[in-house]
Amino acid sequence: MNKISKFLDDTLIDLGRQFKWTYLPPLMIYMAAGISGLTGIVGIFFVKDYLNLSAAFLAGLGFWAGIPWALKMPLGHLVDLIWNKKNYMVFVGAGLIALSLLIMYGLIVHTELMSSILKIETWFVISILLAPIGYVVQDVVADAMTVEAVPLVDDNGQKFSKDEINTRINEVANLLRIDHLLSSKVSGLAGGDRQRVALGRAIVRRPKAFLMDEPLGTLDAEFRELMCLELRKLHNNIDATTVYVTHDQLEAMSMGDRIAVMHKGRILQHGKPKDIYTKPKTKFVGSFIGSPAMNFIPVNHTIQKNQNSVKIDNEEYAVPKSFQNTSSQNNVLGVRPEKMFLSDNKGIPGEVYGSEYLGTRKILTIQSRFGTYKIRVSNDVNLKIGANVKISFDSDSAIIFDGQTDEALHSEFIN
Repeated sequence: MNKISKFLDDTLIDLGRQFKWTYLPPLMIYMAAGISGLTGIVGIFFVKDYLNLSAAFLAGLGFWAGIPWALKMPLGHLVDLIWNKKNYMVFVGAGLIALSLLIMYGLIVHTELMSSILKIETWFVISILLAPIGYVVQDVVADAMTVEAVPLVDDNGQKFSKDEINTRINEVANLLRIDHLLSSKVSGLAGGDRQRVALGRAIVRRPKAFLMDEPLGTLDAEFRELMCLELRKLHNNIDATTVYVTHDQLEAMSMGDRIAVMHKGRILQHGKPKDIYTKPKTKFVGSFIGSPAMNFIPVNHTIQKNQNSVKIDNEEYAVPKSFQNTSSQNNVLGVRPEKMFLSDNKGIPGEVYGSEYLGTRKILTIQSRFGTYKIRVSNDVNLKIGANVKISFDSDSAIIFDGQTDEALHSEFIN
């Protein structure tokens, strides 16, 4: 019973506790869109059961009911002229829709009473004409919302001064580089611009917590890099908790104080970026975090507690002392690209498959019989494609992953 009560509280009652009056106008706009389908269905059944109207009359009524939609553009201009009073127009639209519904309700439930005032057909025509007018008024308000639309009151209902509103608009517009879009209508913006505007509307409220879901997903690479820095700076300045969801591990590593890596609905590891990068607790985390990803070398024998070496291709390699036994004979040794190096002596044989010049360093791709590995070398290393090499690794930071569970073994390096 307690679980049911908690579920109802978390999913339904808590919504009421979080409700603010400032949410009402946009909610009414969305409600109007849903109600329009309901009134159409009711109208069809009412015409069938109660009215004796010709097809020609109904066709003409449909024409007049479409006139408000044809006048949507001049109504939009009207909204622009009285923009400061837009909240009243939302209520006007909602009132017309409600009146249309009440008339329809009265005709169905109190038919004799309604017919004693006006003819049934007259009531029906009024109801049919009021509804689209209400829908159009609310739709116009939604379309006419410009980028610079900001809250006029704080969470306690206190009005902001005009200077405060302008200051907030300019600060956020400069931060997101949308100052040239302030007078534009949101409905006419491209996807990337809409994403920046949505981000700005969250920032301008200066909340105590941000919930961001892929906020930089549609931005170009240069601006995304800049926004990573600016969002980090913003976080430091306003000291607001930020929960940031992204599939880009580079964003997570560069921006997060702490990272939670999820896979198939489970949190596999959480902690500081450095800890997650250097000491991944599962093979998936090692492969997902880092660019290039962690290299995995097969170790085809069991690992015993206190063992401090592994055999690869009949060669013994030192590893951090293990504090656990493996449950599989087919395990994996994980090594980061910067912890692997070219060796003149003992090493895994392979050949150079590719070379990526990245300015201060190079990434070599080595093809061996165990798989393809990437190693980070200095930019003065010059090897031709197809050159035969040997690669080894730093024994102090190698991680053994159990082949059955994919989890890292506790060792001197990772615990």
